[in-house]
Amino acid sequence: MNVQLLGVGGHFSADDQYHSNMVITADSGAKILVDCGRDVKYSLMVCKRNPTDIDAVYISSLHADHVGGIKGLAL
Repeated sequence: MNVQLLGVGGHFSADDQYHSNMVITADSGAKILVDCGRDVKYSLMVCKRNPTDIDAVYISSLHADHVGGIKGLAL
C-alpha cells in the first residue's frame, strides 16, 4: 500500500497548501482518493496524478474542503 498526500491545508489555508486530500494505492493497484476538496484537480496535477486513474472516492465529511471538488472530478 502507498499513501500520497495531495495537500496539507484545511478550509481556510493558503491556496498553495491545497486541501488535505490523499491517494491510497492498494497492493492490487486500485487507487482510492480520500476526500475531494475543491482544489483537488490542481493538487492531482501537481502530483502527476490523472483523475481518470482514480478507482474510488472516500469522503470523510461533508465540509467543502472534503467534498467541494467531487463535481469537477466527475466531469
